[in-house]
Amino acid sequence: MGISFTEKQQRVIDVRGRNVLVSAAAGSGKTAVLVERIVKMVSDSAHPVDIDRLLVVTFTNAAAAEMRERISRALNDRLAADPENEHLQRQAALLHNARITTIDSFCLFVLRNQFHTIGLDPAFRIAEEGEVKLLRQEVLAEVLEDCYKQERPEFINCIEYFSVGSRDTAVEEIVLKLYDFAMSTPFPEAWLEERKQDYRIMSGQQTAFEDIPWVAELLRQTKFLLAGCVTELTEAVRLCEEPDGPYMYGELLEREREMTERLQRLCDRAGDGEGSLAQEYDSRERQSSYEALYAAFNGLRFDRLPSKKDDTVSPVKRELAKNLRTLVKERLGDLQKKFFFKDKDQIFRQMEACGTAVEALADLTLAFKEAFDRKKRDKNLLDFNDIEHFALQILVRTDEAGVCLPTETALEYRSYFHEILIDEYQDSNLVQEYILSCISGEDEGRYNRFMVGDVKQSIYKFRLARPELFLEKYEAYGSQEEAAERIDLHQNFRSRFEVLNTTNAVFEQIMGKDVGGIVYDDLAALHMGAVYPRQPESGANLTELLLFRTDEKPEDLSAKEQEAYGIAAKIRTMMREFTVTDRGSGALRALSYRDIVILMRTTAGWDEVFKRVLESEGIPVHMTSRTGYFAASEVQELLHFLRVLDNPLQDIPLYGVMHSYLGGFSEEEIALIRAAYPKKKYLYDAVKEYVQSDMEEARDKKLIDKIRSFLDYISHYRGLSAYLSVQELLQMILRETDYLNYVAVKPEGNKRRANVEMLMVKAADYEKTSFFGLYHFLRYMEQLEKYEVDYGEAGLQDENADVVRIMSIHKSKGLEFPVCFVAGLSKGFQTRDISGRLVLDIDAGIGVDYVNPAERVRGKDLRKNVIAEKMRVDNLAEEMRILYVAMTRAAEKLILTGTLKSPEKTVLSLLPIRNRKEKTMPYGVLLGTGSYLELVLA
Repeated sequence: MGISFTEKQQRVIDVRGRNVLVSAAAGSGKTAVLVERIVKMVSDSAHPVDIDRLLVVTFTNAAAAEMRERISRALNDRLAADPENEHLQRQAALLHNARITTIDSFCLFVLRNQFHTIGLDPAFRIAEEGEVKLLRQEVLAEVLEDCYKQERPEFINCIEYFSVGSRDTAVEEIVLKLYDFAMSTPFPEAWLEERKQDYRIMSGQQTAFEDIPWVAELLRQTKFLLAGCVTELTEAVRLCEEPDGPYMYGELLEREREMTERLQRLCDRAGDGEGSLAQEYDSRERQSSYEALYAAFNGLRFDRLPSKKDDTVSPVKRELAKNLRTLVKERLGDLQKKFFFKDKDQIFRQMEACGTAVEALADLTLAFKEAFDRKKRDKNLLDFNDIEHFALQILVRTDEAGVCLPTETALEYRSYFHEILIDEYQDSNLVQEYILSCISGEDEGRYNRFMVGDVKQSIYKFRLARPELFLEKYEAYGSQEEAAERIDLHQNFRSRFEVLNTTNAVFEQIMGKDVGGIVYDDLAALHMGAVYPRQPESGANLTELLLFRTDEKPEDLSAKEQEAYGIAAKIRTMMREFTVTDRGSGALRALSYRDIVILMRTTAGWDEVFKRVLESEGIPVHMTSRTGYFAASEVQELLHFLRVLDNPLQDIPLYGVMHSYLGGFSEEEIALIRAAYPKKKYLYDAVKEYVQSDMEEARDKKLIDKIRSFLDYISHYRGLSAYLSVQELLQMILRETDYLNYVAVKPEGNKRRANVEMLMVKAADYEKTSFFGLYHFLRYMEQLEKYEVDYGEAGLQDENADVVRIMSIHKSKGLEFPVCFVAGLSKGFQTRDISGRLVLDIDAGIGVDYVNPAERVRGKDLRKNVIAEKMRVDNLAEEMRILYVAMTRAAEKLILTGTLKSPEKTVLSLLPIRNRKEKTMPYGVLLGTGSYLELVLA
């Protein structure tokens, strides 16, 4: 029996001859529709298309494999119905050559076939992640050393400006961060050259200060925040006017609202440029817009609220009005501290000082990129950045005017591919956009791009994805139906009404054009599409919010443990009472552990706690950890042993080896050896001296024999390490020491053995890199640990087992579960990327603190504050989208959990927020939020 598609889904399948953007909400069946569109094109009797003439781009290899498998099944079904159809037979044969792939794999395909057009050696090798990290550090150290030798004043100033203490670590991190941002753009060198202009501003320039892009952004942010303040004060005034409201506050609150409205009008007029202000401040009418705002904000004064008492006034409304006024005072104070703390002359002077350091930093990054590229070419290596940029170089050329044009190769691909279909389009970046647009042929009126995605599920900002690309087309395609069409799929075929109702209720309040990028209206909302049997108990599927008060928890429990025990109790109750729909029969059945998932923003620091607590409560758990490998004792023991072989004058590794199975010394024996020679600098020297001194006869003969045996043991393997590969050396150590069997008989022996075997695999991978030798292997592993390229401990449990799964929200994307716990809602949003000494935004550029190295003075910089505020709003939008993804993973039951330190204060501060359909309001209100719990309660 075939699938029955809705009218809009059928339109997605059938539309031809134009660019199509499909805004597919969570659970709307986009994959099924995409597969049906492809199969229908290749099996069309009137205008058939060979499947290898379609370019299908997916986000992950797993998604590509699933797409290929679904298409294969659909073609086989059609062949079964019409076995003599030669065209279908041909499509089945061509399927294994079809370009159903990730963008990286497609770019690699372009390189393999067109390497000669850019002079690339065809014997190139894709570098392993750890190898790239190590190579980057080597090259950067060489670049810095070379710059120090040249002693250029601008470089020395840059180092003084950005370094912390006497080390260059902070500068190295900043350069690598800037490099990574640049590589996410189509033309990295050009982007870095633009960054050199970020702080070039002179007080005598022709352009009005308010027309500078980042100053215009400052005014825009101020305008929306003031709009939120006016709305909140209006709400406070309304409370005062109610019969039992705090009337004694009314007059003061009204004056403060008028004062805030005057600020709002000043800000509204600021975009008109110099000398355009009305007579709000007569003595300042000739000042610039910014200066007038600067004077107004620094002249703000708030009187004390009347202390009059009246028993007829509701204490709740009195407290709410007071909280709203406090919120406005804090927000206006923050605006003054962030945006209006200096006049223009001071701003210009500081920007000139910042600009010198920023230009030198951009030059340093350019020098690093050049050296890093040269090193990779010398070793004939490519990393993933190279794959995309070389493919772009093959497909795109730039004319004298700087206009990008397709190359001959791009035109060949353009004539070959009939249509380009892009899944998860909201997660594309600019490089990918350039590559795919030059192949599609839009510049010559050829519209054959099919893009499907959901901007509300764009959660890869940390990978520098650009949801703005989706939003631009979302706005434009609604009105250009000749060449481009937008189709909205908003029916959800995954979840029960209760889940959808909760999701819509939350996001229609918090997501808007200014925060989130899209208005959560009827087109964006989720509509019921699935049919589920009625639960025997009314209300069983209603969404639950489980809040645990930390002021009431037992002293011996952490907040995480308290939340985990609460979830465990809920799971036990549901296992007794709750039923879910069987996917096979469609009937209700008892809940199984495999039906349950616990989702978290990040599993680091959470998953181990939850796993331990749930298992202690008798609940089986599965989690795919990406951490813990380097902390595993068996891995540390072997790495310590290798460190000692490389250099025994390392006390910590040597102590670790001696006290381990590989050494066999007790703590008392090691202490005895060290105490015998306290003046020896190294433990290794004390160990050798212990068996060589004149006091040998007076010492424990067994200990001396043990030491001699240990030293011979170390000497033996040190000699072997000179000519054996790391993998061969490890194999010999494991075989001769029987270490594998030792770890296998310990608790969780199978996992420990698997961890050791994984180390062997890593050693084998290392042998394939451009590095060699034990010393470089240890550095290689240290770099992996330092930069958190952790493999996670080896997992042995079957993922299909009857267990509760713990995973990150990012890992859950594309999956669905009958019962979904979204845990850790009280955890604060991370602010590392906006609180450092340097902030970076692809569009806004660089923002830095003001630093005077000579006088050792550091202060705030206006441009940096503006960029940081923009990034904070962007991050908040990202966190909203992550919450949306988490909530829409649930098919039948959604449970949100978190802890509250001050429950009354939290709820009271959010209760008065009303009329949320006004889209200026979420911007003002939500900039103060710092956790998912506040988003949910808003």
